[in-house]
Amino acid sequence: MAFLIGQRPFIKLYILHILDQRQSYGLEMISEVKRYLKEEGYTPPQSEIYRGLNELVTAGIIETTHRIKKDHNGSTGDFQEIILYKYTIDGRQKAEMFKREVKLELDRCIGMLKQARKDNFK
Repeated sequence: MAFLIGQRPFIKLYILHILDQRQSYGLEMISEVKRYLKEEGYTPPQSEIYRGLNELVTAGIIETTHRIKKDHNGSTGDFQEIILYKYTIDGRQKAEMFKREVKLELDRCIGMLKQARKDNFK
């Protein structure tokens, strides 16, 4: 068991939070995860967010779909292929199990941090 929760499970938790609302593509996901965590002074590296996405795909929680991005007129003129991330058929159920595990770990870490603050900063 790690001392405190690692950054990857934390990042994956926010990826799933975004996917609970809508399917999303990689750059949008990076921007959203960074926005959520920046308020607390943490900016995860883009590479860690992509690693989190890849781990969720490997775990069968999310999957990718390729789409052609249309311009503002609805044309695919100079097309750009984008990869959308979305839940697999049983991905939401797997995600809930993952979230429960992370919550237990977060609760443990919060307890440790509160105890350290109480013991050392009276």
